[in-house]
Amino acid sequence: MKFTLWLPIRIGSFAALALSTGHWAMAQTPRSTNVLDKVVVEGLPIEETVLPTARPVESVMGDDRSILETPRSVSLVTKAQMEARAISRATDFNQYSPGVYTPSRYGLANVPVIRGDLSEIYQNGQRTIYSRNSMLASFNGVEAMDIVKGPGSAVYGPQGQGPGGYVNFVSKLPYFDAFHGEVISRWGSFVPGGQSYFNPEWVLDFGGPINDKVAFRVSYLGREADGYYRNVQDNTQDIFTALTWRANDKLTVDWNAQFYTSHFNEVIGINRVTQELIDDRVYIAGPVLPNNRFGDALTSIGAYGQNANFAVLNTNLATRVKVYPWQTINSPFDSAAGQKFSSQLIANYQINDFGKIVNRTYGETMESRKASGYGYTEWVPENWMANNRSELHYEITPAVGNYELPIKTISGVDLRYQSLVTYQDFSVEPLFLYDVTQPSSTFRMPPTPLVNTYGGSSLLVPGAPGYGANGFGSGDQNSEIAQSGFFTQWDMKLHDKFSIIAGGRGDLIGAQAKSPEYVGKAAGSNYNVSTDVFNTSVFISGIYKWTPVLTSYATYNVVNAIQGNPNFGGVDGTGNTKTLLQKSLSAESELIEVGSKASLFENQVFVSGALFQQTRLAPQLVGNPIGIETQGVELESFYQPNRNFNASANFTYQNAEQDDASYQQTGNYLDGYPVGFLVDGVSGTGLGSPNYTTVKRGKIRAASVPQVMFNSYVTYQLDNGFGASFGPQVTGEQWQNQEGSLRIPMQYVINAFVFYRQPKWDVQINFFNITDERNWTSIDPSFAGNDVIYPEQPFRISGQIRFRF
Repeated sequence: MKFTLWLPIRIGSFAALALSTGHWAMAQTPRSTNVLDKVVVEGLPIEETVLPTARPVESVMGDDRSILETPRSVSLVTKAQMEARAISRATDFNQYSPGVYTPSRYGLANVPVIRGDLSEIYQNGQRTIYSRNSMLASFNGVEAMDIVKGPGSAVYGPQGQGPGGYVNFVSKLPYFDAFHGEVISRWGSFVPGGQSYFNPEWVLDFGGPINDKVAFRVSYLGREADGYYRNVQDNTQDIFTALTWRANDKLTVDWNAQFYTSHFNEVIGINRVTQELIDDRVYIAGPVLPNNRFGDALTSIGAYGQNANFAVLNTNLATRVKVYPWQTINSPFDSAAGQKFSSQLIANYQINDFGKIVNRTYGETMESRKASGYGYTEWVPENWMANNRSELHYEITPAVGNYELPIKTISGVDLRYQSLVTYQDFSVEPLFLYDVTQPSSTFRMPPTPLVNTYGGSSLLVPGAPGYGANGFGSGDQNSEIAQSGFFTQWDMKLHDKFSIIAGGRGDLIGAQAKSPEYVGKAAGSNYNVSTDVFNTSVFISGIYKWTPVLTSYATYNVVNAIQGNPNFGGVDGTGNTKTLLQKSLSAESELIEVGSKASLFENQVFVSGALFQQTRLAPQLVGNPIGIETQGVELESFYQPNRNFNASANFTYQNAEQDDASYQQTGNYLDGYPVGFLVDGVSGTGLGSPNYTTVKRGKIRAASVPQVMFNSYVTYQLDNGFGASFGPQVTGEQWQNQEGSLRIPMQYVINAFVFYRQPKWDVQINFFNITDERNWTSIDPSFAGNDVIYPEQPFRISGQIRFRF
């Protein structure tokens, strides 16, 4: 690491001071620009509203502003929505927002896919550690969410790994009014068709004032759960704390911290994917024959043949059978665990009527591991980051001729450091080898006298018996990244009806990436490279206010950000040259977006629409990043005339294309079947599976990105507290693999909720997938689309009861 990189950090501090001094000198009359009061339905408590006009949006442009004057497509998820729809993971985000759809990611999706690309998680405006599917996100400390499409603004900066957009978690805050809290008990799930499971969860959330200046809040969540799929568990202990200090009229400090630990399992899904399996749940069962091309020393496991690489089906013993969604290739040997600690401190100092200083400090550390019997391990012994951002918010009103030009500025310094050590082993991962109709104890890669890791690699991880590493690809990395960002954003009201927001950002990034230490091999033995880059990003938006409740906008952003490993982030240094590392540190993303928003009928209706084009680079497990371009339209609407009724709907049409096919575990889903054996009416190729290949195909439709999505939701509550909610979700056809030879047809799911709410307690019964649709979701379309697919759960019932005190 070039520690001289920290020199700009010191320079940045002086630059921020200079900016603030200049702004103070220019300050004139105390007036606010582009900040609207909250628009709410009269008589409706803010905690019960679903209207996005109910609270200001800080997570897009860096200041509190109405959604009507936010020049981006953003969906606000209120506390009422989160509670009503029993949100529990990233795959639930699509029901709240257009443009969002998330593959299952082996049952552990941590970040949603926005506009066809990976995104990131923010907390109160600061980017957290990127993790695609090592651990699930925690919602224990979350009060609300903002789902933002496209890269961040000048203040929040470009995302490091997921440029598709981000989800900002708004944390729970302490209570200053009085001491109170709630206890929640969740239970279920009853599956009428069989395979019911017990997943109890409990929450204790309480807080209150310590004195007139200090208040606190604590939220504890515990879970000791089984799962619908066999050999799956989810045991979690999670505690979130928050403290607010109102020192005086000028200074407020908010602090929060969270620690949680979890033991869980992946859900690998069903292998041997065919169109017949997708359409009719008919699975091709039977053992495989050895077809090994590399001479791997893998011994027999009885009826399942020898040599996991390039296996082909033994057609003499093959049968076609119906399978159930719970019959995934999870084995009793599977295990996964992780723990995470984070802490955040936000200080607001009001300089005068015209300006304030905001300082945000966030730190996080995470460790995780997985060992799956089918042939995969990952070990992340070190993953931590620290971020500090100082912002000067100031309003000035210089005279331009006879016109006073209101300007609202945000300028500052953004500092970030991250250290990451990861090991990933998918050296063999012979998914075709296994037969889901057989006992789950057989879902374990054949042993060999030469290899004693779960994943088949001979490279061993120090201090972690059974864990291996590929030795190639950015999944094995020991990296450090230091980033010094300088930003400024100017919001200029050129006319009562027209404003321009222009921003710029420069990020000086220094990175060192090397292969981690293996048993018998020193760190950096495979690759070791370091370099510095200076990235620039430009942001410009125009907002036209037709009326106080109707606005239109146009936005153009071009940003440069870091591209690392698709699973763990960091940076890809496997090219082992400064030139290639610089490319990984300067991946361009471009956004062009126009839209309109309106609050109608005395603030009872909110509607918005956006047209967009978004281009960016997506990383692969192995190989160079691939360009993705998405064009589309997003529509969103809300209606809430009173506290008894609300309705919402959103619609997406998008076309996502990538420049070429990426590195895949198996090049064709027919490769595991011998020539002459018909699958979906077509002969097998006999090449064997897995065969780890990249097949050049030119521009193709992005897999697992539905072109059409529609979600709606209706709630009605009687005055006595009884009520019900109902919500269909429709997903258009998806490509399951990159060739388009496997397709998930249009599908839908309908969820319903019945509740009874009283001031001191409430109870809710959840009915998921009430029409018992047999739906599918891609697991890892860019790598394993020809190998595995995720069956969604059938109709099931769960519930919760809450007591307030």
